[in-house]
Amino acid sequence: MKNPISLLLAFAFFTGFGSQTHAQQWLAEGQIWTYEVYGGWLPGNYGLHTLQVEGDTVIQDVPCKILTHYPIVTDPIEYVAYAQNDSVMVYNHSHDAFEKIYDFNLSVGDTLKSINFRYVVDSVGIIHISGRDFRFQRVDFPSASPWFDHTWILEGMGFIGDPFNDRTNLCSYFLLNYFYCAAAVDGWDARFRCFSDDDFIYDPFHTCVLATAESTPRFDVFPNPATDHLSIKIEGTAHPRKVQLYDARGVEVWSAPFTDGDFDLAGLSPGMYFLKLVWRDQRTSVRKIILIP
Repeated sequence: MKNPISLLLAFAFFTGFGSQTHAQQWLAEGQIWTYEVYGGWLPGNYGLHTLQVEGDTVIQDVPCKILTHYPIVTDPIEYVAYAQNDSVMVYNHSHDAFEKIYDFNLSVGDTLKSINFRYVVDSVGIIHISGRDFRFQRVDFPSASPWFDHTWILEGMGFIGDPFNDRTNLCSYFLLNYFYCAAAVDGWDARFRCFSDDDFIYDPFHTCVLATAESTPRFDVFPNPATDHLSIKIEGTAHPRKVQLYDARGVEVWSAPFTDGDFDLAGLSPGMYFLKLVWRDQRTSVRKIILIP
């Protein structure tokens, strides 16, 4: 992973886009968004979640990408989307239809109407971040709460909130129509924290480099499925502080300090669990495991 990026705060607003600007790719394999999440009915999920592009599928004869959302203690959630003609379409399961969530063909004053939300383009332009030029839209949500006001959209990243004014509380999830900023009423409060691909990271709030570089080393869990014994092998020298198991309801059922990586799980019922590693800086890693008789 590259070093943290310093944002160049001097940027220009344009009513059109320059011919030398290179379009940033939407939904490229390996892209990762990180969000700080609060709200909802399960406090165990409060913290940093990731959304990752990691696979292909076809829906209604349309080639699509799979985006997987990784919460902390509950099961990953898969979404399907595709990009075409400077726009992004996401599949809405409830309506069995694709809906547009981004459109860089829009001009100032235009409105994008989606099934569950709409926004008006307030300004457009180009911003330079660590060697890359990004087209942007600044948008407003009519009649919405102030948690949506003056939200930025960067080409390839989607909603990023308003990091240039250090507003850390804006709802800014890539698939905004699925996660509203209404906490337990309608879902999570999901706030953008960083974006990365194979050779780039944008971390305006200085939280994600720590989470990625120091707190989530690669690790293996074996055997999986397991019976009454489990081993965890960590890549590198960093070790987690403790290990926790949550059942499918998100209830903690077992916890132990991390010592030699071997754990006795005798007494736990067969079923699916979420294994959570808690690192010394309080970041976490989660893996689903299965216990069998």
